Amino acid sequence: MERNRMFDCMIPRPLEVCCAAGSLPLAKLTGIGAAKELIPIGQRLGAALERYELYLPCGAARSDGAIVLRFDPDLRTEAWKINIHSAGITLCGGDAAGVFYGTEALTQLICVCRRHGWADDEIPFGTIVDMPRYRWRGIMLDSARHFQPAEQILRLLAILGKHRINIFHWHLSDNEGFRTPSRLAPALNRIGRISAGCYSHAELEEIRRVAGQNFITIVPEIEMPGHCGGILQCFPEYACNPSSPGAELCLGKPAVRAFMKSLIAEFSALFPESPFLHLGGDEANHAAWQSCGDCQRMLQDKQLENMRELESDFMREMIWYVSLTGREPITWATENELSGEGIVQCWGSDQEVGRQRKRRGQYIYSLNKHCYFDFPASPGEELFPWTSALPEIAVYDAHACAVWENVLAEKLLGIEACLWTEAVPGWRTLSKVVPRLQAWAENSWSMPERKEYHDFCRRKELLTACGYLFDQ
Repeated sequence: MERNRMFDCMIPRPLEVCCAAGSLPLAKLTGIGAAKELIPIGQRLGAALERYELYLPCGAARSDGAIVLRFDPDLRTEAWKINIHSAGITLCGGDAAGVFYGTEALTQLICVCRRHGWADDEIPFGTIVDMPRYRWRGIMLDSARHFQPAEQILRLLAILGKHRINIFHWHLSDNEGFRTPSRLAPALNRIGRISAGCYSHAELEEIRRVAGQNFITIVPEIEMPGHCGGILQCFPEYACNPSSPGAELCLGKPAVRAFMKSLIAEFSALFPESPFLHLGGDEANHAAWQSCGDCQRMLQDKQLENMRELESDFMREMIWYVSLTGREPITWATENELSGEGIVQCWGSDQEVGRQRKRRGQYIYSLNKHCYFDFPASPGEELFPWTSALPEIAVYDAHACAVWENVLAEKLLGIEACLWTEAVPGWRTLSKVVPRLQAWAENSWSMPERKEYHDFCRRKELLTACGYLFDQ
């Protein structure tokens, strides 16, 4: 195999790949050396390399013949650099996350170099430099419609870390279920129209731990004021019509606002490390509000003109409350866009992205035509009325629309793919995510000038043929 093409084998594709004359026999490597705070990453690298029959103990004091992990203050956050030379391999990161991402890239390179076993185990001299295109590289999982057991969430987090995804947006409440434990409202944990289930405190603690190991930020989501059918099953008094609760919270009852603030406080306390909290905020049906005396009185008391304005008033109050807790609030894009409050996640149309010009806040690009993994990847999958085809190449080409990215570059936080599970039972979760995850990872990490779909396919086929496992 041509040396340069063997050296350029990684997914996501790095910013710079420079192959030099000469090579390092992997048999010369004797161990992994790391600063104290990087030893856990070095130990994980050692465990990963055992799959390729390369056994390297990790310790603090190693130099020649070692893979040396260290920080480099000249590198940006999450950036990394690998230098392969006659004395060993030096891997530097701008921070611990950068070192971790560099070890994942190095594992891919060693897999390719070890494809023939000890018969052919030299790694070319050279330098690889990399840094992410976007700060926000996300995957959203809907665990409200169909529940996934904690073991599956843990496996997914490990796979996401391997692909340098740093945001796990977790949709945990909707009409069909409320998936976190609640002492305030324990009845919430017994609902589940499609599949029952609730994560325990111990399971959430383990999920948070594994997310931290993989440098993934969990962004929990609690939906309001629509998509609240699950809450209203247990608390019909918070609906406009308690005898027929529906899915929308009553906006005219002060008790509703007080209850939701208490629920937000309890919900967010389950994720103390997360600087963000997603409040949903879209697709609410106004019909119940229009015929509700409480909502009409609230409309008059606040001197508002219509239910859109009352809905915005409710969301501003919740956003303000989340901000008081020190979290950064996020909402889905809607027609009545809030002027500057929080981060907006655009999902429905290019027009939603365009409206961000008038806002002060940042936005996340998640337009469904490129970013919804519940959409079928192949012709063999069933199309639903709300879906269209989304093959790997369409995911690979997903990006914040070039026009808007140029105009709104300073407001673009990053991109996020979403898996909604109305029609995706738990056992299909990984099969919907993993086959397109490499394309999504490269799209969210690699610079545009380094992206080319056919070369991506070459690298993916090479890694697969050499025995690299994307799903473990």
